Amino acid sequence: MVAGLGAYAWDSLRPHAAKPAPPSMASVWRPVEVTPVPSSAVPESDLVIPASAPVRLEIPNIGFDSSKLAGKGTSNPIQQWTKAMNDAKNGVVDPPGKWESSLVWDSTVAGGGLFGTDAQSSGRILAHTTPWTWDKDKQGAFQHLRDVHVGNSVAITTEKGRLCYNVVKLDSVLKPQVNVVYSKGEDGIIKGIVYLITCDRPLDYGEGATTHNLVVTLQLNQQQTNTGSC
Repeated sequence: MVAGLGAYAWDSLRPHAAKPAPPSMASVWRPVEVTPVPSSAVPESDLVIPASAPVRLEIPNIGFDSSKLAGKGTSNPIQQWTKAMNDAKNGVVDPPGKWESSLVWDSTVAGGGLFGTDAQSSGRILAHTTPWTWDKDKQGAFQHLRDVHVGNSVAITTEKGRLCYNVVKLDSVLKPQVNVVYSKGEDGIIKGIVYLITCDRPLDYGEGATTHNLVVTLQLNQQQTNTGSC
């Protein structure tokens, strides 16, 4: 189990003067509207995609596609965050490689953190943001995650198939609380839920340590998964 999602590498290796905490992002819960699918296109039973590792993450509303990051320093942008890596970093999740192309999925959470319609835990995908905005080629992979909205569609392709999700909540959370709230759940099992996590800081905040994480909660959309319409 991750001990604590602390500041990323550039935040944690040197002291900084105190910085004002970024403004809280109010939690937003709203019903997610689902586009009706013709009955002829709906399978007689729900599609089962066995739990497995993610290989691609797509967020169309912000133009994000992890497969386009493959040429920026790693052949597989979504790498597994293992217990050995977690122990070596003392529980601080720090996606390896270049900030602009490195993502990890957390396999240290209860249930293994796999992704599927039958996944027995909530999945977590984490990536960097950077404190600057003027160099677009060196911004973190999740630099624009703050621009997603409730109701946006997200697709996660795994080793076993393609899963469709909807954004249902955005939170700005103090770093020490992230693992308590977003990795355990009830007995470590929150089926159909995925969390996208990154540092949360105002634009052009500077290089001071950040105190909050942005957590985007995704809910499995079984109907869209059935028809592959995400």
